[in-house]
Amino acid sequence: MIYNFYVLGVNYKKANSKIRDKFSLDSKNCSLLLNNDKEKGFKSIFVLSTCNRTEIYTTSNNYKELYALFFSSSKVSLDYLKKYSFLYKGIEAIDHFYKVTCG
Repeated sequence: MIYNFYVLGVNYKKANSKIRDKFSLDSKNCSLLLNNDKEKGFKSIFVLSTCNRTEIYTTSNNYKELYALFFSSSKVSLDYLKKYSFLYKGIEAIDHFYKVTCG
């Protein structure tokens, strides 16, 4: 299960505030994302959207669907998403999660 844990996001390390703003998920877009997650095969999902980051945490067998899920609820092109986002898997994703939660 750990090896299927992913985080896809955009944060201050790869994108300035103007770019991060394009990725932010308001309540409407977050609801859209959460309504589409079951259709794309995600069993559980956690969304974190602040001024410094927008991140989606989930378990999945297909990380490419995670890009599609994020893209479907954001205001940017898929190429733009891939340019400014990061994707961590497994232990690396869990490590990132703990770093974010510990501030």
